[in-house]
Amino acid sequence: MTIRTMNAITVKEIPVVRELNVDLGNLELKGCGFNENDELILKTLHNKILAGSEDTLSPDARLLEVFGRKLWIGEGSPNNNVAKYDREFLEEQVLAMACEVYPSDDILRIDLKLGLPPAQYKEISYRDKLISKFKINEEYNFKIRNNGKWINKTLIINTVDVKIEGYSAFISISEDVQYQGRDILALDIGGNTSDAIRFAWSHKYGQFVANTPYTVEKGQIDMISDIQQKINSINGADISADKIDEGILYDVNEIPYGDYNYKISDYICAANDTAEMIINQIQNKFGSLDNYEVCLFGGGHKLFNKLKHDKIRHQIDICDADRFYANCIGYSMQ
Repeated sequence: MTIRTMNAITVKEIPVVRELNVDLGNLELKGCGFNENDELILKTLHNKILAGSEDTLSPDARLLEVFGRKLWIGEGSPNNNVAKYDREFLEEQVLAMACEVYPSDDILRIDLKLGLPPAQYKEISYRDKLISKFKINEEYNFKIRNNGKWINKTLIINTVDVKIEGYSAFISISEDVQYQGRDILALDIGGNTSDAIRFAWSHKYGQFVANTPYTVEKGQIDMISDIQQKINSINGADISADKIDEGILYDVNEIPYGDYNYKISDYICAANDTAEMIINQIQNKFGSLDNYEVCLFGGGHKLFNKLKHDKIRHQIDICDADRFYANCIGYSMQ
């Protein structure tokens, strides 16, 4: 576990420390926390940044004023640096997510938990670099616009902790998984990476125990790009990747463009090679998927399952929300 704290000197004493767990997805930021009744709060923001503008009307965007500048969080260009520990605008995105999860708190002190893919997490320097992006026990004074009105906020980060993506996803549902004679293979299909972790049943401990994780440098963004290029090249269209991603996420098959409606299902096979590459690399590492009960997680789980459900004979049934928010919920359980 990597964690850093510092002694406060001039920081206001705030009685309640909130918990904020943020999954730094390359397509979506997922956040969770808990209200006064210990009920789970789940929120999502697009992993996009738009600087120096107030002209967007997107309901998915949040206008933030901090560090002497204004930024839209959730609108604009993707902020999807594969090296998550070195991503720009992390402070701003965490401030916005804190306001999503705890909108009524004008002053917040939080324990922050983030995650890294296994290949990045194993490097202590990467974990430390991610933590160093945040000021501990110092006030972030900022404004955020809500329903056309600017609201003053103060946020203090009490601690920063870094967890493992994929492993954390399985932790979120592990209490409900019964041993069926097969080991578990947790597949976290993210935006730019797909993380696989084998959980072997231990009679000694009476539970599933994680083995060495593995990361494939391909994910949802690659598969969506394959479909986008296929549709546009055949039809001379200019359909955005966002439209395709949204259609898959919300089970909307037809994308209107001009006078035509293009069916995603007619072009989805274009992503098959990328999905097959992910499968092959995972099987080269762990052996045939037939030997496992497979758990699919992450923002890319739905598309991957559409493409490769025939290769996954034994799949644990999980609701979409549990798959989507699995990592940030898992952070909260560790």
